[in-house]
Amino acid sequence: MSLLKSYFQGYEEYHQTYGNKITHYFGIPMIVVGLLGLLSFVKFGSIDMALVFWLGCSLFYIRLHTKLGLLFSLFTLGIYYLAQQMNLTAHILLFLIGWAVQFVGHIKYEKKSPAFLTNLTHLLIGPLWIFNHLMQRLKIMR
Repeated sequence: MSLLKSYFQGYEEYHQTYGNKITHYFGIPMIVVGLLGLLSFVKFGSIDMALVFWLGCSLFYIRLHTKLGLLFSLFTLGIYYLAQQMNLTAHILLFLIGWAVQFVGHIKYEKKSPAFLTNLTHLLIGPLWIFNHLMQRLKIMR
């Protein structure tokens, strides 16, 4: 079994109910936009922390699965540029509301704590898991 499949299976164990999955389909993208936007305010000369974070995550994702990782990296780079058009308040709100929506999913629907509480890697797997579901629905990936 590939490492990606193993991560996805572990993540799935914490996301079985329809309600919890729906909250994650909304919450995770909100967190990603908010986080990239917030990190973009931390500058190192002409480079910001969001790009450093994006690069590190992209290398992780590409190592897990080349095609899916590359597609997701390009997609999140687009999200980074979208986030640049938003103000600080919007980033804070997206980040906080995204987390709140996900916790509602775990408390109300799943009745199980979030996956990242047992494996911090799941903080990175969640966005890729959502993107993979989108790619499957669009019949871009199997």
